[in-house]
Amino acid sequence: ELPSTLPELYSKYMDLALGRWDIKKGSISEKEYETTVILVRAIAKIMLESDIPEIGIGDAREIVKEYLSKRETGQNVDKLFENITNCSEVICIDEIKNKLFFKHRTFLEFMYSEDMFIKHGKSAKVEHPFDGYWGAVNYFYLGKLKDCPEQLKEIFALIPKDEPELISKIIQSGSYLLAAYQSPYEDITVCVKRVVLDAADLYCNTCEEPSGSPLGRFPEVQLLAVITGLMRHTFEYDFFE
Repeated sequence: ELPSTLPELYSKYMDLALGRWDIKKGSISEKEYETTVILVRAIAKIMLESDIPEIGIGDAREIVKEYLSKRETGQNVDKLFENITNCSEVICIDEIKNKLFFKHRTFLEFMYSEDMFIKHGKSAKVEHPFDGYWGAVNYFYLGKLKDCPEQLKEIFALIPKDEPELISKIIQSGSYLLAAYQSPYEDITVCVKRVVLDAADLYCNTCEEPSGSPLGRFPEVQLLAVITGLMRHTFEYDFFE
């Protein structure tokens, strides 16, 4: 069955890329697969929270060693670390630099969101929802929930702290709502209305005090075109019709 959203696509892809097929082929056990996924999530969490694009191979191995040392799973550090490094569709190894990194940043962000869901379920706190650094993580997390009106209400009720965060809210809001597409449409509508009003405030405030914003250098008609262009980019989908 084809995935209907990008988060669903990533979920299916990561499931297979981290070894789900290998279970059927008899290459690894269900137990090994589950531990491998947990460890990849742990590595992703450390890298994203530390804002590092790569991690030393020795450091990654220590994460595996520390995890197993606290648990009586009967699993071997070398074997599990080999499983991780064999996930070449997701994990890359640079033996010259002695570094391990994710093949694409979105894989890192997806695994972080999976860690959020596993640990907190629907009650995870969506931190900095309109900070570009965490945008993809929040998107994947909402896509995991799908039906999450309370999270949407909390996110869209937040007042951006500055103009860049307000612009980020306009840009990211559409993808958040599409990820949570199974939420009641009434709640989706309320969120869209909030963003439209925020965009209107941005335009009016900039026109009234152009010196207070980098956008103030645009003539009013051009500024209107910029903001409405952002709105079309965000909401020009059948889902919002």
